Amino acid sequence: MVLSGFPTQVLEACAKAVPPGVPVCPVTPAAETVDRLFSYRHEPLIFVCANIFKAIAFFKAFSPGDFFGEFRAKKTVIFADAAKPVWQDFAKFIIPLVDAYVVADCAMTPLPAEKWIPNVYLPIPESEWASETGEKVDDVVFYGSVKLYKERQEVLDYLRGQGVPVLSGGGMEQGYPLDFLAAMRRARITLNFSNCNTGAGANMHHVKGRIWEAAVSRTLVVETANPVTPKLFTPDEMIWFESQEELPALLRKLLVDDKLRFQMTSRMFEKAAQLVKPEVFWTKIS
Repeated sequence: MVLSGFPTQVLEACAKAVPPGVPVCPVTPAAETVDRLFSYRHEPLIFVCANIFKAIAFFKAFSPGDFFGEFRAKKTVIFADAAKPVWQDFAKFIIPLVDAYVVADCAMTPLPAEKWIPNVYLPIPESEWASETGEKVDDVVFYGSVKLYKERQEVLDYLRGQGVPVLSGGGMEQGYPLDFLAAMRRARITLNFSNCNTGAGANMHHVKGRIWEAAVSRTLVVETANPVTPKLFTPDEMIWFESQEELPALLRKLLVDDKLRFQMTSRMFEKAAQLVKPEVFWTKIS
């Protein structure tokens, strides 16, 4: 039994990577969800929660201990986030009831370490990966939330003010493109911001899902400097920047150097492909 909490746009790609024959049960706070879950109590099951608030509403309806005790399969919970206080509160009563947990796309966790399965990243089906000859039509993009991240909006506004157009959208408050991975595959460069907004002023960095989506899309990642992603990738595979002032010249240079972008994205693609294959993900958590 695998419980997961992912943003909705990730669920679509993740669902395509679920092993054949394993049922997926979306969570609602309704009684029929409980009945359906119990019908699979002796089998593997993917228990999908699109956001933490739905999960909390669901678990308020019954005793979690009694509920989980009915399931015989190994119980693993997948957190989309371990930094925000709401996820940590949820983890306090869920982790003691399961066998293991994963923090998807995060290289560290403030949660109890004894049940943590490290180095697990969201699966991306190979059907969604870009080919070497895929068409690139958008220069610089950023798909992600800006409402809760003032520094992101400042960087985007600065670049536009310097004459560097940035195609942006997405985030939980705006809605992602209909086909997020297809949109990423069309981009030459994507910006990324590694800091996580915990709501408590903490400075925690993540290996964001955009890193993997960009990697298999063969889109060059230009990211804020941080201590996390350099543990996975090298300066030959992606680029980090220290300040927004250096970005306009850097991006213009990268946009005209097709050969360099191709070389860097090819290296990053080869590395990421070995980490986000669905069979790798499910083997690690099963």
